[in-house]
Amino acid sequence: MSFLGLATRKEVQAQIEQALKAKITDESWLLETARSQAWDMPDPQVYENQANTYRLSSWVSTAVEMVAQTAALARFSVFKTKDEEQEDIPNHPFEKLLAKPNPMESGAELIEATIAFRKLAGNSYLWLNVSNENAEPDEIWIIPPNRIMPVPDENLYLKGYAYDPGDGTEIPLETWEVLHWKRFNPFNRFVGLSAIEALAVAITGDVEASKWNTELFGKNNARLPGILSFKTMHNPGDWDKIKRNVLEASEKRQLMMLNGVGEGGVDWKQAAATQREMEFTIGRSFTRAEIWGSLAPGLESMINPNTNRANSETGERTFNNFAVYPMHFGLASKFNQQILLRYGDNLIGQFDDIRITDKAMKLSEQEAYAKTHAIDEIRAEYYGDKGIGDERGNLLLSEIKSSNPFGQEPKEPEAVEEEQKPPEEDAEKSAYSQELDRFRRKALKRRGKVTTFESDIIPPDTLAEISERLPACKSADAINAVFAEYGDEDDAALVLRGLMLAVEAVKHERPS
Repeated sequence: MSFLGLATRKEVQAQIEQALKAKITDESWLLETARSQAWDMPDPQVYENQANTYRLSSWVSTAVEMVAQTAALARFSVFKTKDEEQEDIPNHPFEKLLAKPNPMESGAELIEATIAFRKLAGNSYLWLNVSNENAEPDEIWIIPPNRIMPVPDENLYLKGYAYDPGDGTEIPLETWEVLHWKRFNPFNRFVGLSAIEALAVAITGDVEASKWNTELFGKNNARLPGILSFKTMHNPGDWDKIKRNVLEASEKRQLMMLNGVGEGGVDWKQAAATQREMEFTIGRSFTRAEIWGSLAPGLESMINPNTNRANSETGERTFNNFAVYPMHFGLASKFNQQILLRYGDNLIGQFDDIRITDKAMKLSEQEAYAKTHAIDEIRAEYYGDKGIGDERGNLLLSEIKSSNPFGQEPKEPEAVEEEQKPPEEDAEKSAYSQELDRFRRKALKRRGKVTTFESDIIPPDTLAEISERLPACKSADAINAVFAEYGDEDDAALVLRGLMLAVEAVKHERPS
């Protein structure tokens, strides 16, 4: 066996292994569906015609642009999930890539184009610049739907995608190179169904009506089509002159004049209904409402200058909730399925929630929730915050006294009593006891925290021992108990203090 033959066999084996790895399903009914569907894929020219409505119809252009541009304003964030909690990952690599997906486009441009194509053609395609199916993408590019088509296969279900740069050449792309986000299609499992198909008749009629209106006010200078009838026949030369005069007078917005026709020689008959008779404006308004209601629900009442404030705000809420938010949710789900898993496990991405909610209702709901849930649970449910970190997090809001504002240290009754004692009581105590009391009162104010205290009366080792024990004391009784252990050392402390002073004095007086 030659080396060439051996190499060829290895290549074939590698291709077989790669094909088996790329196989999406083994279900026979799905594979048979792919085999049949391969001969019934739509002509890409259909998607070009659908996208062309963006150029021809102002209603379609406005609806698609409003949804796409509004959606592009929201920020995309990546979270690490654990159990039911989500932790934000600042500056995740995919967030940075989405902000600058390729050298030619910004993140806003990419998101706007992705959603616009999804609205117009029912399909959006993104090409991922990756080396293999598990690699993180280096770039992301948009592919127009009229340039690419899925390739169903009876063995792999989906073999890949065929890209046409415009000259009829087909460039094969792997399934892991392309992110395909499609709209529901009841007739095809591989491509989405555009909403433009359902609106095609309305859009075509509106475009033609707009052309008619333009020609009426442009070429005809707002003169409705009519018929000039002459009683007598004219020779060819005169007839050509009459036609030129009529055309020139119409173009120059001049009054048409004829001579030599005799009485009753010319008659004009109206050949078209007026705009009022055709209800032209009402018809176009109805078409606009139909197109906007399908492509951008809520847009009609949101930007209509004749609507009142309540209807406008309701329209904005409808637009955000039912036009933009579903686009965000669908695109984020696609990112999670095909891109974020390349960066690791338990990652999920989502756009900022732009839905408008009733604030009063939200506060009422939170108030009802707070009646039966602890503070830490409220923080997690409504604000995504961690617990407070102490016993207050396990309390209900109703258990917190109004005299103790949340977040402030409660003042112990014992501490208040100590502060309000008359001066004569301290006068009966020794200097050591008075100093120890001052230390204790300060510790009561800083319950459970490190308490610093300087003293020339209390021995340093006693100060150090007390200071080390105070952070573990969470109640006033515990603090009082610590100081009680050192309260009986009055005389001993004075004697020790005197000895220390005497030793220090001797050291300074000893000659060097």
